[in-house]
Amino acid sequence: MTETPDTHADAGGAAEGTERLTDLDVDRRSFVKSAGVAGGATLLGASATPASAETHWKDRRDPDWEQLADQRIAENQTSDLEVVVEDPEGRPIPNADVSVEMTEHDYGFGTAVNARVWDQYSDGDQYRQVIPELFNTAVLENGHKWKFWEDNTDRADRCTEWLVDHDLYVRGHVCVWGRTGVGAIPNDVQTAIDNGDAETIKQRSTEHIEEIITHYEGQVDEWEIVNEAMHHFAMQKAIYGDQIDSEEPWTGDVLPWTSDQLTDWYETAQNVAGEDIDIGVNDFNTLEGQWPYTEGRYQSQIESLIDDGIDIDMIGFQSHVGARSSNPGENNSDPDGRLTYSEINERLSNFTDYDADLKITEFDMYNGSDWNGQDERADLMYTWMKTAYGHPNVTDFIIWGFWDGRHWENEAPFFQDDWSEKPALDVWKNLVFDEWWTSESGTADGSGVFVTSAYLGSHEITATADGESSTTSVEVTDSSGTTQVTVTVDAEGSVDPTPEGPDWPEGATDPDDDGLYEDLSGDGELNFPDVNTLFQNTDSTVAQDNTQYYDFDGDGDLDSQDVLALFESV
Repeated sequence: MTETPDTHADAGGAAEGTERLTDLDVDRRSFVKSAGVAGGATLLGASATPASAETHWKDRRDPDWEQLADQRIAENQTSDLEVVVEDPEGRPIPNADVSVEMTEHDYGFGTAVNARVWDQYSDGDQYRQVIPELFNTAVLENGHKWKFWEDNTDRADRCTEWLVDHDLYVRGHVCVWGRTGVGAIPNDVQTAIDNGDAETIKQRSTEHIEEIITHYEGQVDEWEIVNEAMHHFAMQKAIYGDQIDSEEPWTGDVLPWTSDQLTDWYETAQNVAGEDIDIGVNDFNTLEGQWPYTEGRYQSQIESLIDDGIDIDMIGFQSHVGARSSNPGENNSDPDGRLTYSEINERLSNFTDYDADLKITEFDMYNGSDWNGQDERADLMYTWMKTAYGHPNVTDFIIWGFWDGRHWENEAPFFQDDWSEKPALDVWKNLVFDEWWTSESGTADGSGVFVTSAYLGSHEITATADGESSTTSVEVTDSSGTTQVTVTVDAEGSVDPTPEGPDWPEGATDPDDDGLYEDLSGDGELNFPDVNTLFQNTDSTVAQDNTQYYDFDGDGDLDSQDVLALFESV
């Protein structure tokens, strides 16, 4: 059976080393304006030529996929935004100029970061510079894995702190990964596996889960607890022995993805994580192609944990997509083995009943020369990104590295080894920072109101009138409602014209110019005859037709309470 591994160990075997909506030190939009979407050049050079819209991969079984995806994006990733422009007295400023500029997505657009490579560069170098320019979310490729972390905690700490300082949301990957041969399991634990020493494995793994989650409290708010439980379970095999069948694990007395040990690991994590840190699962081959076993097995893992009292906050789909993904053992020359838009969308929807965020956690496009060039890869990324962004339960799209110089298959999505750009980078920039980026302007109406549609995320609203400007920040987070924000500008708002006055009784006056006509008799004064006139006629049609002039208690109605309020004013 062909498998897509999470990642390889670093070459040579060397050890590796916040809510998303924040006030950003990094202006990602400015970078994109200078890097290709709006022309110009940066450290990264001129923009690569994008694949045309006509060449984007549209599987013939899904002719309307893009229209459906765009509809879902509009429904799930945008909100109506209503801007009210007022003066300091709360009066509306009609015809004010209003601009709405996005500063950050609510959605997670992220990458894996290799701490060892990060440590070899300095701020300003390519590897470090592109991370905060292109992404708002990051995960350490290896640095938080058990052995890597214990071998070089300092490097992992420094890289994590740097990411947080650059306003990236950091995911924890991973507490426990039962795969041997990739440098992820500490030497003493590997010895315990080789010796079938179940107690050492249990003790060390439990202590590690508690330690690493606690260590990064306040920096890492989300952890994958066990990675690839369906596929790699060397520690569980050592614990359960022959109860797990290594060759056909679905036939054993103990299934690694529903075992008591798996629950114990998650229970340990849940106890230390509390309410502030999310915990989740992560695995592969659910979305990558026509793998018949994975969906049901993954669901059974999640359901088993939930049945055992574990609150699963996120479900990760690795999504390492091969050039010709198909049924196990096949290598088609046609891309129909890859899932279509509707198939991906349907499989994602099959996981929405678990009340957890769904995340594309490790997307890339591997298999080298099997691809028909870089444009085909870019077209596939275009389809996947629109599919994921439009799904109401998918909150993140994370690529597994961006540069060939540090990628587990030396074929990352965005940059060649010499930092020349690939077409998929244009797909990313054009979608994330242009098509899905709010940049609107217009004029408020006569009531000082400007209405537009905005993508979910952080925005700055600037209103200008009479040469004065004011800027207000707002978070747009509800796709099902209208986000309202008031901008106060130091200018003069409109003053309501003085009403013509009531047509009953004839001659009534407003002695204090407050818009209410206390002098019903017309003699220029407020006295008891005025109160009596109102009392005698409160329910009459002529009085009710003039309610706005006699609503002395301010409740919008004309009734006995208004008579009392007028009486008390005499």
